[in-house]
Parts: sequence; structure tokens; C-alpha cells
Amino acid sequence: MTTLIAAMILTHAVFDLAPAPQKIYVDEKRLFALEGTLPLVLEDNANAADMATLAPLYDALGFKPQVVPASTYDIGKRAIYIGIAGQNAAFNHRSLREYVPDQAQWGEEAYRLHVGRNGIVIAGAGRVGMIHGIYTLLQLIEASQKSDLKSKGIPALPFTDITDYPDLALRGACVRGPLTNSQIAAFARAKCNMIIFESEDYYDLTPDKAALWRDIFGELRNAGITPVPTFEFFNVPDVLLRKAPSSVEGRSRVDRVTLSNEDFCPLTRRHIILTEENPLRLSADGAPLHFRKDFLVSRGSIEPPYRTEYAEPWMVRRIPGSALPGNSTVEITYSYAPPGSNALCPNAPETLALLKNTLKPLLESLRPEYIHGGFGDISRINQDLRCRDTQKTNADQYATAVAMMQGVITETNPGTRMMIWADALLPSKESAGDSLSLSGALNRLPGDLVVVPRLEGDTFSQGGKGEAIVSWMTGRGMKPFMATSGSTAVLYQAVQHLSSLDGTEAGILLLDADPGKGETKLLFDKAWSRSAPVFPWPEVWNPFFGSDLLTPDFEAIKDVLWIFTERRILSGTVPEEIWSDFERYAAQHAVILKNYKEETDRIASFLRLLTRFLSLEHAYNAETKPSLLKDLAGLVKEYGELDADIDQDRITQIQTTIKSQSLFVPASILFGRSLAYYRSVKIPAGAEPCEAPAALEYSDTEGKTQATLDFLVTCGPVFRIDFETVNARDISLFASDDGVSYERITSMTSSTEGLRGPLLLAKPVNKRFLQIRIESFHGPAVLREVRAFFLKLSAETNCPIIADTAPASDKGQHVGMLYANPWQLAVAPTEIRVHRDSQSLYVHFLARDPLPHAMGAVMKESDAALWEEESVEVCVKSTQAYARRFVVNPLGTKHDAMAVASNIHNWDPGWDGDWEARTGTDENGWQALLRIPFALLGGSPKSGDIWEINFSRYRNNVEKETSKWRLDDVDGLMTYGLMKFE
Repeated sequence: MTTLIAAMILTHAVFDLAPAPQKIYVDEKRLFALEGTLPLVLEDNANAADMATLAPLYDALGFKPQVVPASTYDIGKRAIYIGIAGQNAAFNHRSLREYVPDQAQWGEEAYRLHVGRNGIVIAGAGRVGMIHGIYTLLQLIEASQKSDLKSKGIPALPFTDITDYPDLALRGACVRGPLTNSQIAAFARAKCNMIIFESEDYYDLTPDKAALWRDIFGELRNAGITPVPTFEFFNVPDVLLRKAPSSVEGRSRVDRVTLSNEDFCPLTRRHIILTEENPLRLSADGAPLHFRKDFLVSRGSIEPPYRTEYAEPWMVRRIPGSALPGNSTVEITYSYAPPGSNALCPNAPETLALLKNTLKPLLESLRPEYIHGGFGDISRINQDLRCRDTQKTNADQYATAVAMMQGVITETNPGTRMMIWADALLPSKESAGDSLSLSGALNRLPGDLVVVPRLEGDTFSQGGKGEAIVSWMTGRGMKPFMATSGSTAVLYQAVQHLSSLDGTEAGILLLDADPGKGETKLLFDKAWSRSAPVFPWPEVWNPFFGSDLLTPDFEAIKDVLWIFTERRILSGTVPEEIWSDFERYAAQHAVILKNYKEETDRIASFLRLLTRFLSLEHAYNAETKPSLLKDLAGLVKEYGELDADIDQDRITQIQTTIKSQSLFVPASILFGRSLAYYRSVKIPAGAEPCEAPAALEYSDTEGKTQATLDFLVTCGPVFRIDFETVNARDISLFASDDGVSYERITSMTSSTEGLRGPLLLAKPVNKRFLQIRIESFHGPAVLREVRAFFLKLSAETNCPIIADTAPASDKGQHVGMLYANPWQLAVAPTEIRVHRDSQSLYVHFLARDPLPHAMGAVMKESDAALWEEESVEVCVKSTQAYARRFVVNPLGTKHDAMAVASNIHNWDPGWDGDWEARTGTDENGWQALLRIPFALLGGSPKSGDIWEINFSRYRNNVEKETSKWRLDDVDGLMTYGLMKFE
């Protein structure tokens, strides 16, 4: 009896195997004793590497079995049989043949694990499959030990039969730096089969570093994991560039200088890239000048990280007596490395030599099956004269770089394949026929590459591009391998979608994965097997409710349902329609939800309560029938029964209030938070209702009360004001620009019944201040839970012309509001106005903050990462030029950059433009006026031209906040609004 109970306890642990096996059978009544005399039967030619894979098993068993070659053992007797099908002769015996996995059907990672009367069998379709089986056996042994499962006093396992194989072919992780032994073991248990490492060690692999990484790579291979080093062509560290500073991709520049008779004249930039293939190019009146015949060069510094401080200048001098007259003005064209340059130049001979000298020791020492070339984080491309001289497109230069690295890899170690990020290769609306795009490189790349796009954000949610990208990849013969980041729920949805691609060898890489976190383990579980535990929120509910939950408690569920319901109500959806939509959706997913009936019932019950409450409130607002109050009292009782955490005395008190005072209690009293009530409203096409945060100030007099909303900037169009009130006979709304002079916007009056909110404005208003005033029939006036809602319009604006005079900050077109998320304005609002003259674009930011004195900005160095502190930003993209980025902080510190290509959002801060920014602070925040010459943006626009533009604010205060005019899309990619020039 004791043994049976122990076996039943263990059964629960067995079914908690992670990842969950595809097929598992456990006989609870039969046990196999793990006797210390059990032999271990391996293939005859087992080597040191095979023995190393067994070390974790020895630790779990607590003893080291005697190893016996299969050819010398009487197959079928009690033993532990481990090996690869086709290599361990024991599996040819009739007693074990049935346990060999079908590699043709399940792949080389498949394995069979059998625990029976005559021993333990682990048969892998391939080496990695065998290792997976070993790690599953470890879990069985550990679960048995925890349950103290024994047979005649000896530790034992239940009879078990497992057939297992992965649903996703690639289940990998990207990490920075080396891993510890425990981290490697955690990844192995999760059946991770690839780890991509980022480390500066690979760019300067000294003997000590090589020994460290050989050990790590060896341990990973013994755990069934393929290790992959990263060597990023377009994003290398200074330690590599110091070996060949001229291999860097520079920027080109033209200086106009006057050369005197004898003095050297300095160039405007430091760190000049001067090589035989890339000389200084001097010309006078269009005629070329010749080195050592017409001019001389005094060499200066060229040293990573290419900072200008203390760098020796580069200078040129006219040679006396040459054909160039004294004091002549010449044009000097050259390449230079701006501070922080870290991309290699694909047309520099120094780059090819550097790659050969660096990759050779890396490949020969570590012998990786794959090496990752990066090609996703591109800091600069096709800007150096050595590239421009070739007259190739950006896509051509990208393909040249890939081919160069691939060639070095193949020449050094033909067995190593290259992987690259495919971010720059994905199609976009800018791609077709665009010489500045990189997407055209796909058709020019060498074969045998593994191409993996990195996707951020909610890629596989509604509106995400995940499914389109999968279709794009499979349509071009690429395996849909994807690297993703985001919340656990978001990643779960990505894994779920990829694992559902029947007949396709799909895979996923988790960016910055931490093997110690339960979330990482959960995701690898799902990537291995669709039969892993199902989580209904990411699988079913998140797409419907627009949420991001994994295993929420009831409070989190109520919060999501509350937000979902209010959004639909504000858009004019009838409460009953919300409930009907839910019922239809739940019915479509009944197969999954039937296993989660209790939680599904709670979700349905609370949503039904909300929609019924809203229907009752709407009906009561139309006609105050006593029967509606009776229905409300019944609803209150149901809520008290549904939510176990609610104070039951409070429920009783609410019911008493309804009955004794004939009061329709508001949502804030019943549910503890305000709720927008349903009113019939038609939202204009393309507009979305959003909440506008505001500073609220209340004041009361006898029979009157009022609330003033200060949005800190001009806010609008506000179309609705919500509030709770009791016994009101007059409600009026006023608006003001300055908070002093108010204009009446709307009002309503009743002589018989108490008025209720909300106020719906027939003509939405754009003002900084709104004031709601209430007068009561008798007794004190009540006003609380005041909220404002406005219409979020498409990110489009006009840019008016203002004469060429010093622009005033209050001139120009008000472009709209900045959003912290799709449904809410920023807590720290920003007012933006734009206009132009014949030469420049002007952008005025009025950055306000509820806590202006806690604002933080300290950076004073040009091109610093200003978005990490308080700052504002404008990104502009004309029709035929690279996008430009301009950032400024309250101190007046500037950062500017140029887009690396038209179809990716990598920025090159080495680009410097001549633009102005004036900043100042006041008691409410700060402001900035930017003047950006059109010459920096590709030329002056014509009337009617439409450019792409976006505005951002980076709040650095007690709480950080990023707000944008046009929010990034659900995939995490930057987007633009539109600006039309008048």
C-alpha cells in the first residue's frame, strides 16, 4: 500500500516534466529499482565526448555504473541502455528494437525513454536526442527521490514509456557574456538547442580567453546545445578597430579652405581615413591637385573611439613654387571617422585583412557550427568615400559586407555556416525601387545563410506583422526562424503561432534570455511541445481583450475587463453588444476553455455584471423606474458573491442605500473606481476616444461646487466630461486659455430630477482649462470622479508659411497631442507648433510637467544619449533623403543623427548638421525652439509637398515616460505622421 501511494504521488511529478513529453505512459503499480550494480551499456566505440554527456546522470543516480560495450553484454538483461539508434548495437536486439525512435518522422532530436522490467532504455534518433532523453531521465530520478519512492528499500522509478520530439526545430537563446555551469544545465533541462553569445572576447581572442570559451562551448555541446559566437560586422568594439583604425566606415566631407604660401591649414575634422585607396582629394576651380606635387599633408590622429578631444589635427599645405598660386581657395574631399564610429567598411582592404586575422583564431579555436555576423545593428553604411566611389546602392554594400565575411569563414573553416539578423531585409513600403533601402540585398546574398529577423513588441497580436513575415519567409524558401523579445505573454503567443505551422521547420530565439527565470522555462516548454501546459490568457483572452496577461489573479482580470469595457463604451458600443461579442468569441474557443471552466466563468460573470450595470444606468438615466433600482440591488448582491475579497458589510450598506434613498449608486461606490457610462455617440471615422490627464482643483460654496481641469497645455478636441454628482439641478461647462477668463461651452438644467453625467459636447473644444460647475436643488452640491476624454485623430498636420522674421513661440500650426499609449495622453503633456519660412523648418516644444522642479537633465556633451533623460525630439523624413533626427534637452545640449537606411530605424550620430535650438525653463516646465534648415533635409519643400515627421518627449522625473505624436506600431517599429506644406 505504501508503494502504491508513493507511485501515485510521483505520477503528479512525472506529468510536471518540463518540457512536457509529446507522449507519456506511467504504470503506477510497477517499479524498477535503481540498484548500484546496474551496468551501463553503451556503443562499442563510445568516446570521451559520449562519456561527458553522462556526468549529470551519474550525479542524479548517486553512483557511477560500470560501462559495458554492447557487443560484450547479454542484451535484454537488467541494465541501463543509452545510445543513438544505428550506433548502439543493443538497439538491434529484438527486446529493445521497439524503443528506437523514428528519425524520419520526428527528426534527430527525437528520443524514446523506457523504464521497464529489464531496465532503462534511452534511444536517441541522433546525439542531441539521446542527450534530451538523459535530461528527462534526470527529472524522473529527482521526482522519485523527492517522493521517496523505493522498491524493497532501494530507490526506484515507476515503469514509464516516453516518446518525445520537438515541435519547433530551433529553440534558442541570445545571451551576453559567458554562462555558468548551473545556467548551462538550466538551458539543457529546458531542451534549448542553440545559444548565441555576444562578447568582446571574440574580437581579440587571447589564449586565455580561447581556453575559457573552449570549455564553455564543450560543456554546451555535451548538453546538446549548439554554441554560436557573434562577430558583428557593422557594430564592432574598439578593441578590434585599434588593430586597423582605417578599416572603419567613415563619413565623407568637403572642406573649403584657403592655402597660404607656406603655413599648414587644419582640416575641420579629426581622424582622417587616409590610405592608398582613399587619398585626400584636393581641387582648385574644378581642377584636381596632386599630392607631393601641389600639396603636402601633415598626418594627425586616427585612433578609436575617434574622439576629438586631444586628437592631433590633420593639415594640408601648398608646396611653394607649384602650379597652385598662394592664398588659393581649394576644395578638400575626404573620409573621416566621427566619434564612436564602429562599423567596418566593406570596400577597405584593411577590413578584409582584419577579418582574416581575427576570424581565423576564433574559428580554429572554437570550431563553431555557426557564427553570427550581426548585420542587424548597423551604425553606418555607404557613407565612406571608399564605398561611394563604387556607386553601389546601400543594398549592394550590405551584400558586399556579407559576402566578404562569408568568404573568410568558408576559406578558414568550410564547415561553419553564417547566421545574420534579417531586420534590414524585411519588406516595407519604402523598399520598392528605393536606393536608400537595404531590403533589396536579400537577392544578392550568398547561399547557405541562416536568416533570422528580430521582432520586438506584440508581433503576433492583432495588427502585428508576425503572420505576414512568416508568409514572406516561407514564400522565399527561408525557414521561419525568429528572434523575439517582450513580455512573457507576448513571447508565448509568438511560440504558439510558430509551433502551429505544420509541415514547416520553424524556430524561435529568445533575446536576452535568463535561464534562472520561470518565464524562460515556460517559453522553452511551449517551444518544445504544444502539449505543454496551456495558459488561456495568452492563447485565448489576450487577443480579445487587448491585454498582456499570463497567469493573472482576479484583481488583474477585473482591471483588464474594466479597461476593455470602457474603451468600447467610449466608442459608442451598446453594453449588450459587448456581451454578445464576448459570448461569440468564447464559443469559438470552447475546446480550450472547457479545461478552464472556473476561470472562464469568473471572467464571464464579471463582464456580464459590468455590461448589465451599464445597461441599467443607461435605462435609469432615461427614466427613473423603481424596478431598475431593484435590479441594481440584485446586481450588487451578485457582485458580493462573485468577488470574495470585497467587504460584505459594504455590499449590505450599498444595498441599504439603494433601497432607503432610492439612489442609483455610481460605479465608483459599487466597484471602487469610476466608469464611463454608455451614451449614444457617433465617433468620427479614424478617431479614437482617449483619456486626458489633468490637474484637478475643487472648490465649494453653499449649494454650489466646481472642478477646474488644467491640462497644462492646449488639449483637445475634448468631446466628453465624465463625473459623479447627486441632486444636481444645473450643470455647466466653461473653457479658458489662461485660467482667468472663462467662456460657457454647454449646460443642462432640470426642475424635477437630479441631473447625471456625462456631458457630451456637440462641438469638441481645444483649451488648456475646463471648468465644470454644479448647483444643487437643496443642500450641499456633490461633484467627484471628474474625467475628460478627447478624440485621438490621425497624426497629420499642416505646416504654414510665416515671413522670414524672428519667429514667435506662439506662432505656427498646433500639431496635436503626444501619447504615452494608444489610449491615453502623456501625464507630462507637450504642446508642439510648426511653421516654416523660405529657408527653415521651425518646431516649438512647450514641455509641461506636473512636477517641474523634479525634472532631470545633466548631459552637456554634444551627441550624448539625450533620450535617457529629459529631452524632446523631432524626426523628419523628406521624400528623397535619409530621415534626420534632432534631440535637445533643457540645457540646450543637442544630438543629431541621420538614418542609416530608409527601411530600418538605426541612426548614425556621426552625421552633424548646422541647426539651432533655443531652450528655457519656467515654473511649469521648459520649452525649446528648433530651427532646422531645409538644406539639411534634402532641399526646400514645395507647396503641397508631404513629408513624414514625428515628435517625441522623454520625461525624466520621479517617473519616466516616453510620449509620441505617432506611436510606434505593435511590432515596436518606429512610425511617422504626415506634414503637408502650405
